[in-house]
Amino acid sequence: EYMGSTEVSILAISRPELLRIIKNIYKMANNVIVDILPKFQLTLKKRASVLKTENLPNKPDEQGDIGVTLNGHSQPPIGDIKVEESWIFPVVVDFRRLLMLNKDDILPKVCSNRDLLHAVVAMYNNALSDIEPDELYTTVLGKWTRTMILLRASPGIDEFHIEWPTGDKKEEDVAEKVVDKDNSDESAEEEEEESEEESEEEGRYADVFSDTSYSEPTSSEEEDEDEELINKLSSGWQKFIDDVKERRESRNKGDETLSLGIEYHLLAAASIERSYRRDEERLLHLHLLTVRKRYRRCGIGKYIAEKLKDPAITGTRDVIVVHSDLSATEFFKRNSFIDDPLLVSRYKDLAGIWTNAEMMVWIPPFTHVKSVDG
Repeated sequence: EYMGSTEVSILAISRPELLRIIKNIYKMANNVIVDILPKFQLTLKKRASVLKTENLPNKPDEQGDIGVTLNGHSQPPIGDIKVEESWIFPVVVDFRRLLMLNKDDILPKVCSNRDLLHAVVAMYNNALSDIEPDELYTTVLGKWTRTMILLRASPGIDEFHIEWPTGDKKEEDVAEKVVDKDNSDESAEEEEEESEEESEEEGRYADVFSDTSYSEPTSSEEEDEDEELINKLSSGWQKFIDDVKERRESRNKGDETLSLGIEYHLLAAASIERSYRRDEERLLHLHLLTVRKRYRRCGIGKYIAEKLKDPAITGTRDVIVVHSDLSATEFFKRNSFIDDPLLVSRYKDLAGIWTNAEMMVWIPPFTHVKSVDG
């Protein structure tokens, strides 16, 4: 982008780092839909159960290293702790294009691409219960949005079968897996009638994860078309929920032949959007980030924050903007995000649908540069 200028800034950068950046440019130029990052091993400390006594805090699950349920206070772990070594597989996905192009399933032995989307939205919804699922689908399926997901392998396994979405599904295969929108709406209405007596705090996806119980401008026509597309891509959520319930019931009955579903493998997710402002500032907007409650304080949130800052993964940018839940500001501060009023005021137009949130920004550190006269 500096070609043609009379002055070029040469960054003090190592050869491996330069190669990584070149690789990222290549991927962006070739419109990569799925980016598989290097796997790593992590010690997961899972809270196996919660001890209910009168002396315990009202919300013992509100602790961890990221998400919207942090309370900002250090509390001792509550319940039995189960420690396990697991291999973690990070993947960056462009869900909008992955589903629009009907690409092959990237997790063929676990779930369809559409069910992967539903699982990500379910995890977001369980953490952000005050945001409607439709808004979450709109965000994750945004035109310029990519989502980083962290998957764990099955116990004792150091590999996870992830495929590049090179081929296209046959139309009949897609049709079998997509629930008609009208039928989906009818199912939604039936679900609402059946759940009138349930707690208002319980969201659509409350039963998906086993740890849930821890207590640029467009015309109106273009917007309507985009809404119709998102409704189409997000269809089938009721069938997804039913399948999750069926798998859980089968496992509870001792059916060992049943494979683990995506609700077991999915640990965390972060959805980001790249954009350019009028002053040509390159901006990365972190819309959503959460880690499942049982697996917080394991370093997963820190890992995601570091990867989001890596230009080889998210591309070059001048700033990262996030709307942090009020209970998660300490996490972002620990990861070098700041809430300086003067800086964040530049991005107040990005508030959007987020409420009860504090805007914070991360500015890349200054790198020593040497000016060379062109």
